[in-house]
Amino acid sequence: MSKFNWVLLTVLVTATMSSLPIGSNQITRAQTGASTSEDIAQTTTKDNAPPTNPRVPLPTRRGTSRSSNPWTPILQALQDNPPPPKKNEGGSRGVCAIAPTAIGTSTEIWSDRPLFVWVGPSRPTRIELRSVDNNQVLWRHKVEAQNKILYDGEALQPGQTYQWSLFASSQENARPIKTETFRLMDAQKRDRMNTQLQRLDQELQAKNASTEDIARKRAQYFAQQQLWSDVLQEAYSVENPSPGLTDMVRSIPRTLCSRPGKQNSVQPRQ
Repeated sequence: MSKFNWVLLTVLVTATMSSLPIGSNQITRAQTGASTSEDIAQTTTKDNAPPTNPRVPLPTRRGTSRSSNPWTPILQALQDNPPPPKKNEGGSRGVCAIAPTAIGTSTEIWSDRPLFVWVGPSRPTRIELRSVDNNQVLWRHKVEAQNKILYDGEALQPGQTYQWSLFASSQENARPIKTETFRLMDAQKRDRMNTQLQRLDQELQAKNASTEDIARKRAQYFAQQQLWSDVLQEAYSVENPSPGLTDMVRSIPRTLCSRPGKQNSVQPRQ
């Protein structure tokens, strides 16, 4: 090889090597870049924490938050199925029927011994239950200071329609201040639900569930079946209710008795 060619080859090799990146420098830059990204992320998290969500529900009575109230989904389902519009809602005497009553599109109930619930400033003196078929009085009960009474007469008959009325006068021929109609479901459907409810009760009792937990699970079951009067019967029947259930019960009159454009038209009697 000539001296000229040797010099030319040396120059070319040197130029090529100088143009290649050095491996250690690549690793150093990669490590530096990763570290910088982590530092930025940590700084952003620390110095730019997300603002508090203004929509978080405020605590309710006795420190129970609405989001942690297990009865809230049931109340929400009830609110999504308001009672149909009625003429002269509450009547001139200001009484609102809570249960049994038309809620959503159904007047059907499961219980053959329903719980009658109402609210309002008026003080009824008696309640009566009649058969719609023959208008015969099947049961009557004296009303004192309460606004709910459990039916304690003979078991109602499946498939039959009934009417319950509240009276402010003790006179036999007095006109009722409030009347509501409901229907006990057919025997076949009721027997099927009885079996399912018995199984549910057994499962909950095996888990040592509390009385309120059992009532809530039964209420959830009735809500799935669109049996709203039975949902309310479970809610109102719990003795010594929790703060969450108490909040729900206090919300029910506002849900069922308020008229459009006139909130809280009927308030529960304290």
